[in-house]
Amino acid sequence: MKICNLQILTLLVFSTVTPVSFACSDIFINQANAHIEARSMDFGVNIADNDIFGFVGQKNITDVIIDADKVPANQLTSWTNKYGYWARPAFNTSKADDGMNTQGLSLSGLYLEDVTKYPIYDPQDKRPVLGVFDMGSYLLSQAKNVDEAIKLIKSHQIIQSAIQVKPGVFLKNVPIHFDLRDSTGNSAVIEFIAGQVKVYEHAGNVMTNGPTYPEQLALAKKYAAINKAQAHSLDGLPGDFTSEARFARGQVLLRNLPQPYSHGEALYQADFVISSLSVPFLATANHGNTSNTIWRVLKDLDNKVVYTNNVVYFQGGNKIVPTDITSGYTKIDLNNIDFSAVPQEFENSTIQVTPADQVKKIIRASDLPEFGE
Repeated sequence: MKICNLQILTLLVFSTVTPVSFACSDIFINQANAHIEARSMDFGVNIADNDIFGFVGQKNITDVIIDADKVPANQLTSWTNKYGYWARPAFNTSKADDGMNTQGLSLSGLYLEDVTKYPIYDPQDKRPVLGVFDMGSYLLSQAKNVDEAIKLIKSHQIIQSAIQVKPGVFLKNVPIHFDLRDSTGNSAVIEFIAGQVKVYEHAGNVMTNGPTYPEQLALAKKYAAINKAQAHSLDGLPGDFTSEARFARGQVLLRNLPQPYSHGEALYQADFVISSLSVPFLATANHGNTSNTIWRVLKDLDNKVVYTNNVVYFQGGNKIVPTDITSGYTKIDLNNIDFSAVPQEFENSTIQVTPADQVKKIIRASDLPEFGE
């Protein structure tokens, strides 16, 4: 199958505008017969609604940007892709923010504001250096499961970095935490707190934004007693769009789902839950910590199939244009892509060191006009 001729699959036909979620949510249907992850991307600007692919044999080297003059060249992590993968990038770069590889390993990056502080380069630490925003592409291309990914994380010095948002302009320290999931049902959460890498192994099946993952687990206990009768009406659950509310709803809904009898039913369940954590097109959205969903993804980790749904896109500033409501999901079957052959359009889609003279400005998110109030 050619990448440019992806099959359209209408999983659901909606008669009304589907609610879309706020500030990123991620859930995992983790059953013996089905491992389906669903996530939403909610952001005030269109950071990327395109698909990128990593191909076996492509060569990369981490691009740290920040402190690039302090890190010896021989300490920069370089790698050759072992596994092919699909991904959604961070802005229009080659850096994976969300993706799945041919082995059924999935990675998702979600916003974690206020508490995220990335490590800085430590010259006393002799481990290979990996820029934090290159971690997604690196893990998807090198690890076949969560355990392998965790070993790779621990064997590297992961440091602060920046993402190119337009020629010569780089956005630093966008606050992200990541979850990793695989086709065995294993999960992990990676956070960067007080300059330290925090790895939470055997993690749960829901992740949103703040607070930190340990605090989210404490929140989950608050709603653990809600029984199936209450879950039917969500009686007792918060109904707002805060990260805490979405986390609580996701926990209760997943806990009360019936055992899926097929992958098809599990896909419906995943889409149902991620839609229920959604934010509609609100006039008050895209201000402060509230953003409309711009796309959703379902990932079938068992069959290595991705379903993408671009809910809305942006045309200048915060103008929102809904997509065709009948368009449904686009199916991307990784089994039908020859990852041993690099198409011409992806020959230059690797990660490479940016020459110093091409880094004109490093800014914060608040410096971008599109990010402001």
